Amino acid sequence: MENNKIKVLAITKPLSGSHFWRIFYPLSKINGSIVEDKEIEVTFKDFDDSIPKEAENYNILIYHWDIGLSIQEIGRLQSIGVKVIYSIDDFWEFSDYHPYYNSVFSRNYAQNRTKHHMINADGVIVTTERLALHAMKYNDNVAILPNFANPEEFKQFGTKTPSDKLRVGIIGSLSHVPDWMLLKGTINRIAKNKELAEKIEFHICGVVKDDKNWDEVIKLFTVKKNLKVVIKEYQPLDKYLELYNELDVILMPLEFTEFNHCKSALKLWECLVTNTIPLGSSLYAQKELKGIGVCESPIDYEKALIELLDRDYYNKVLEHINKVNSEDNKWELRLEHTKAVINTAFIDDLSPKLGD
Repeated sequence: MENNKIKVLAITKPLSGSHFWRIFYPLSKINGSIVEDKEIEVTFKDFDDSIPKEAENYNILIYHWDIGLSIQEIGRLQSIGVKVIYSIDDFWEFSDYHPYYNSVFSRNYAQNRTKHHMINADGVIVTTERLALHAMKYNDNVAILPNFANPEEFKQFGTKTPSDKLRVGIIGSLSHVPDWMLLKGTINRIAKNKELAEKIEFHICGVVKDDKNWDEVIKLFTVKKNLKVVIKEYQPLDKYLELYNELDVILMPLEFTEFNHCKSALKLWECLVTNTIPLGSSLYAQKELKGIGVCESPIDYEKALIELLDRDYYNKVLEHINKVNSEDNKWELRLEHTKAVINTAFIDDLSPKLGD
């Protein structure tokens, strides 16, 4: 291999948001960077591609959650000097009621395959301090690289379409279904509040057709006949943030579970770049981005939304929350730390050592 380069093979899923934020975005930004007189050269391969034999010609293999190789095959690459960095962005245990429980992320997968990857890897990268504490039970070399990104690259998503309604919604993947079901009492209160019911428009964003989990969420809103509800279907990754164009406020409740304690505050970053006010769980105020209007009970949400009907007050709250999250969003430091992880994996022997 070339002595003046650190050659990195990064496995991605082109349509996956988590692969974009954890693998493609940071590595594409540091591609071509120089660390200690060596150039970081990143090659991206789709997850669906079979990992080519040419993987042997790379210094570092990095992948997120899973890969089309057995642990034994990964071990063979390590035996010839390829370093392995494993990425995860959520806790691997969740409740029986979570939509992922009976999906491809089965409990068997979560509690076995993921742990095997962590144990086997030369290093593990995670999103939050809380998740790092869990990962450190299986690997001594854990780096925390939050989901920070440069807002200037996404400023085209910061303009709202005009409306005489306060547009309030939910947006995200099915991983949030147990959280959104906590809004039942809130929706009941809003439906009984004549002023709110007349001045609010609900948007349910990211819906996948013919999915019973989404049907359950939609029914939570549409069962109230005096509420105006707009349903917006799932958008591909490059158009996803456009769903915020007609959202003024998003509701972000969280169950108090370990899964949610470990979750990153990526939604708050999305609110920052799209000029959207987040209202939700106090758990977010403990994460890497902390700007949120904290609401835990139905009456909290009702009072907050009544106040936000005043556009001047709305703008002041938005300015304050954006300021807090902008200051926390240390995206340049994230990229520097990503380069440091790559360099450390390249130059150091990270394999476990037995004591004397």
